[in-house]
Formats: sequence, C-alpha cells, structure tokens
Amino acid sequence: MNATWRGLMYIARELLGQGEHEQAVTACERAIAMARTQDDYGLEVMAALSLGWAYDYLGNYSRAVEALKRNLVPLDSPVVRERFGGNRLPFANSRISLGLALAERGEFVEATARCTEAIHIAEAVGHSLSVTVNYRGMGLLHLRRGDLHRATLALEHALEVCQGVDSPLLFHAVSATLGYAYALSGRTAEAIPLLEEAVERPVLNGTQQGQSLRTIWLSEAYLLASRELDARTAAQRALGLARQHKERGHEAYTLLLFGEIASHEDPPPVGEAEDHYRQALAVAEELGMRPLIAHCDVGLGKLYRRSGDLRLAKEHLKNGVMLMREMGMGLWLEKAEAELKELQ
Repeated sequence: MNATWRGLMYIARELLGQGEHEQAVTACERAIAMARTQDDYGLEVMAALSLGWAYDYLGNYSRAVEALKRNLVPLDSPVVRERFGGNRLPFANSRISLGLALAERGEFVEATARCTEAIHIAEAVGHSLSVTVNYRGMGLLHLRRGDLHRATLALEHALEVCQGVDSPLLFHAVSATLGYAYALSGRTAEAIPLLEEAVERPVLNGTQQGQSLRTIWLSEAYLLASRELDARTAAQRALGLARQHKERGHEAYTLLLFGEIASHEDPPPVGEAEDHYRQALAVAEELGMRPLIAHCDVGLGKLYRRSGDLRLAKEHLKNGVMLMREMGMGLWLEKAEAELKELQ
C-alpha cells in the first residue's frame, strides 16, 4: 500500500472519528475504486472494512453488510492473518463488524457465527488488540439478543485482555459496553461510574466515534437507577449527537429511550410516551431493525396496559413477543411473555 493510499485511509478514519460518516463513505468508495485500478488487494480490504463501519454508523445496515461481506475469505486462507500495515486484523474485524450489523437486523444465527469466526482468527494469530475488539463485539451481540450472562463473561474477558493493549479509546469502548451489561443486569452502582468515565474521556481526546451510543447506555443506566432527570439530560445529549452525525440507528434507540423515560413517570404522559415510541418504530422499520421494532412494540404494549387500553396493549405485546420469539431474544422474550401473560 503506497503513501497515496495510506493517506486516503487516514482521511477516511479521521472522518469516522469526527462523526463525518457520509464523507467517510465517499473517501472509502474512492479508495476502493483506486485499489481496483491498481490491483491493490490490501487497500481494497481496508477500505471495505471502513466503508462497512461508516454505513453501520449511518444506520444503513444493509449497505454495511454488503460492504463487510466482501472480506469474507475462507478461514483456512493464509491471508486472514494479514494486517496490511494496520494495527488490527482486518478479516477478523470485518467479521465482528458484520456480525453486529446483522444483529441490528435480527439475524442472530449468522451474526453469532461471524463473531465466533472473528474470535477464532484473532486467537489463532495471538493478536491481543483484535482479541479485545472481537470479545467486545461478541459481548454486544449477546446484549442485543438478551443473554446477559454470556455478554458479561465476554466483556469481562475483553477488559482483561485489554489491560495489555495500549489503546485508551478501545479500553473505554470495552468498559462502556461492560458498564451497559452491568446496568441491564441490575448492577447500576458498578455500571454508572464505568459509563460516565467512558462518555467523558473520549470527548477530552477529541473523538466522536461511538459517543452517541455510549451516551444512550449511560442514560439507560440512570433510568434503571431511578435517576430520571439525569436519564433525560443524557438522552437529550445522545439525540443531539445522533442527529448531528446522521446516525439513524442510534437516533431510533434514543427515541425508544425517551419513550421509556416518559413511561416511568407516575402517572405517565401517555401521549408523549406514545409519540416517542412511534417515532422510534418508524425509524426502526425504515432501517430494518427488527429487534428494535420488537422492543418498541413491547414498550407500547406496557404503556397501553398502564393507561387501561387493554386491546392495544395485547395487540402490541403479541407483536413484540412474536418477533422476539422468531429471533430467539432470550431474556427480552421472557420479559415480554410475562407482560403478555398478565393480560390473559
């Protein structure tokens, strides 16, 4: 990879770090075109990986999957060990990123297979940074699917491996994800300091990459700790970041969170909560985010149950349970089924 191509990839990564995802797409597509002209396989691999990241941040999961599948070479090919001048294993990273994009669409079986392959590659090479990245990705996949125990194990292992890696940004990415797992498991006293540190530190280092998602997780942790005012403040910050950087998927998660925050009020402002859930649902449907669609239906069902509209409550809870059952969403399915059972 010559200096010109390295410069292109540097620009693409800088754009990703600053949250300029649409510009990063343009830079990556230009790099891919140049790579094909010059028959530079390494550049094409690295550019396809960054292109997948850019599309993922934009919430265009179908394009992310398309880009990342370009790097699905056979596991027994010697090229999977190549780094092409980078500090990570791009074929492992492509698989973990593909798995997470698939998870947002509810394709958990293939997502788990791809994440498992990514870990296999990283461990076979013995590359600690990539091992950390891939166990962090596997942990996030388990969180999306509703297996908090496996998520916590994977993330604690990622944090342990990360101690030997000189990458503060990666450390905060892992600790934030582990903090979110702790929050969802009811361990909010442990979760909140991890998430607050992970949200604050990258800002001091001048990066926006992943900031809206970390802030969403912090808001949710505050909500689970009954700190509703802090939850709303963090959610407003997250929504501003998501919209500023055109991160549509993260915007949908934040709108769902606003619905949850409103639903926790006593009595809940039904109209406000319903509006947030339906906005989240509309974005999730547009982006094909089936797990999030299911969560929106469950949220609406619980809201309508509290407001006394049992017909709508049952309708939305049934929709949510059906989707979660199709996707095998573990704990989230169990909770939704319990809500539905209360109506029968």
